[in-house]
Amino acid sequence: MKLLVVAYPIRLYIDNVFYHLYHADASVQPIIDAYNGLIDGEYRQKGYKICFLLPKAHRVDSKERGMDSRIKVFDQDIILYGNRTMTQKDIDNGAEDHLDFQMMPEYFNQPNNEIVVCGFHRLNCVQRIFEEFMETGSVVAIDKSLTDYHFEYSVAREWEKLLQESNVREGAI
Repeated sequence: MKLLVVAYPIRLYIDNVFYHLYHADASVQPIIDAYNGLIDGEYRQKGYKICFLLPKAHRVDSKERGMDSRIKVFDQDIILYGNRTMTQKDIDNGAEDHLDFQMMPEYFNQPNNEIVVCGFHRLNCVQRIFEEFMETGSVVAIDKSLTDYHFEYSVAREWEKLLQESNVREGAI
């Protein structure tokens, strides 16, 4: 089975990347739309099962604590929660929400799965989840273009564009 595991697409993490653009009153929706388009075009439409992994503490459906509502979830997608209850302080401090493969749907435990991991944060949780899936005997990869790198790169490009427009308005260029 082909799976795309999107780790921790929670509003807190996504908004943290957009902090400077919010203060510049720039629209972040095109960046989020591009992210949704990549998930859909590169994975969902190519037969991947999409699985969104959230910390157990994010089971509540609220603007601040739930999965970011700007990320598109389709009926056939799965939302899973880690097996450890984490406080907001735990999350802010990078606490790990280890996966319990015994609690996961059956298809996660099948050898020879093709699993792609992405989401937040590429150098911490995404890497750890990648390593845990490697132990299952599955073929595993990380899609860097769907990690927080996507948002950071897009924000940097947008910020550069805003600075250039500002310089043109002020006659600096």
